[in-house]
Amino acid sequence: MVTVVGGGPEGLMAAKTAAEDGLKVLLNERKKVITQAAI
Repeated sequence: MVTVVGGGPEGLMAAKTAAEDGLKVLLNERKKVITQAAI
């Protein structure tokens, strides 16, 4: 399992890459909504 802290561009890319590699991912973000600016 991989824990990613922060849903910014780098955090989202890390989470995406880990998930594509077959790992379980926990993404923690302090804001309730991740905006399109981060995607």
